[in-house]
Amino acid sequence: MASKDSDDEFSSQTTCLTCQQHFNDPVALNCGHTVCSSCLTKRLGESTSEITCPQCSESFQHTSCQTREQPAPPTALVEPVQEGEGAETKNGECEKDGECEENGERKKDGECEENGECEKKSRKLYCKDDQLPFCLPCDTSKDQKGHKVEDVTQKAQVTQSALSENKTSEIPVSDFPGIEEEKEALCPICWEYLTDPVTLDCGHNFCQSCITEHYEKGAQTGKLTCPLCKVRIRERNFRPNPQLAKIVEDLKFRPLKSHKEKIQAQLKSREEKRKRLVDQKLVEEARSQECMKQLYLEIQKSQSAFEQMYKFLEEREFSWLSEMRALRKEVEKQVEKNENVLSVNISHLTNLIAEMKEKCEEPPHTFMRDIADTISRFEKDQVGECEDLSIWLEESLEMCRQKNSALIMSMAKCAESMEETLKNASLDKELKKGFLKQKKNKVNVTLDAEAAHPDLILSADLKSVKTGHEQQNLPENPKRFEAMRCVLGCEKFTSGIHWWEVELNVDVDVEEDEWFDRDDEQLLLLGIARESIQRKRDFNPSPKAGVWAVGIIPLFKELLVFTPRKLTRVKLKQELTKIQVILDYDAGQVEFLDSSSNTSVFIYPSASFAGEPVYPFFCLEGKGLQLKCLD
Repeated sequence: MASKDSDDEFSSQTTCLTCQQHFNDPVALNCGHTVCSSCLTKRLGESTSEITCPQCSESFQHTSCQTREQPAPPTALVEPVQEGEGAETKNGECEKDGECEENGERKKDGECEENGECEKKSRKLYCKDDQLPFCLPCDTSKDQKGHKVEDVTQKAQVTQSALSENKTSEIPVSDFPGIEEEKEALCPICWEYLTDPVTLDCGHNFCQSCITEHYEKGAQTGKLTCPLCKVRIRERNFRPNPQLAKIVEDLKFRPLKSHKEKIQAQLKSREEKRKRLVDQKLVEEARSQECMKQLYLEIQKSQSAFEQMYKFLEEREFSWLSEMRALRKEVEKQVEKNENVLSVNISHLTNLIAEMKEKCEEPPHTFMRDIADTISRFEKDQVGECEDLSIWLEESLEMCRQKNSALIMSMAKCAESMEETLKNASLDKELKKGFLKQKKNKVNVTLDAEAAHPDLILSADLKSVKTGHEQQNLPENPKRFEAMRCVLGCEKFTSGIHWWEVELNVDVDVEEDEWFDRDDEQLLLLGIARESIQRKRDFNPSPKAGVWAVGIIPLFKELLVFTPRKLTRVKLKQELTKIQVILDYDAGQVEFLDSSSNTSVFIYPSASFAGEPVYPFFCLEGKGLQLKCLD
């Protein structure tokens, strides 16, 4: 049961401090306190500049008071008290035909349980269902059974607090604190934005159509109360609120404005980006045109160089062939001359032989005639010796052979030099290398911890691996290498062109007092391997085993190439510190480049992957070795 102090507090909350009477047409001041409208009018008449609140003494301009006029505590809480003060019971009956207002109806038995004394100070409870204060005896009546009840003082405090939070007078939009959230601009009945908003005496706002419909339904049932606070509504006391209507209108279009601002910001960003792209396009077009012009000049230079080479070769060909032809003619001439001499000598000797045979067949007396002259003539008639051309011919032929051999060797060297210079598709290859470095073909390799041999120690970011001092106790895994100290990358390749870069380090974490035999061969292997690579036993890291890799022996600066037929050792001109591995899966090619000089170290030109996935492959045999996959 509430105390006497609670009753007095309720009375003070419903009493005007100026006239000390219950509120009559209450008005809230700027400070939140309430006075009667007539009392405020009197105070405004007494002062032309400012007025002071009778409770907190706060001063304000009377014009401000007029513009901030709004409803005070609901009259539904004030009027019953006023009625209670004037109601005198007689023989257990209330003044108004002995009827107490309870449950929206008047009691027909006309008796209160406190001998009909239902006065102001006795109404200490508030019925939440009927929105009416009542006395304690009425709480035990059958009509009040099952209703929700609370202390009337607490209800007054809640209502007073609601009034201070829901001021709906005519104030500027920027100073309206109760409508900043979108939900406060919604009608509590239809939960849509307020349409033609009106304000009730209690300070709550509704759509005019919604509250009118609610009022008409309440008029039929006799419950004319606010849908929110359940304070009684005076008949058709709906005040239009144009300021709230404007705020609601602004709130309606606030998302539109926000989205529009976002779109405009994005539009500006897109326009700036488009401008940058247009400028970039113009710059690239200018560069392309200049490059095309320079490329055309280079083509002309190359064409001119080949034409000069053609001309030089034609001249040298003509000169050399002319010399060869002249030699051939000279040989033919000498041979013909020698043949003619031989023919003449043969003919002369033939005639001489015939004559001598004929002389020998003559009779003795004829034979002896002039025999001395005949013998003397035969002796003098000698045939000249022919020149021997065989030695000259052999010497000429040998000279031609030597010149031809030198020419062929020189031309072969020239062709080799030109081949090395031009190298079929070398320009395309260099462009491809540059393209690879710029485009997304670059792979950031991450090492697979599940595949690493127990002797290998992986970094926390799985980007580097080194040989450890002792074997780690790792769980068994079908992917783990157990015989050779190998590890794979996590990246799987089944098509396309990909490349990654590896940094090589030697003598990593080898303590000064640790025994370390420099004669022990250190071997680093890197390349690619099929998914089906042998993991539990030793294997030869060659294409036959599904591995396309090169080995580096840092101590001797040697490169090991594991070709299908044999192991080849190549002496390195300089130490390899960074190597690029380029995989062209579709072409079946694996190439290794020295990053420092951008030169090719080795190429597997015809690798066969048989459609099987391949992975980056690494192997470290020996102490003090480390590999790092570069980003």
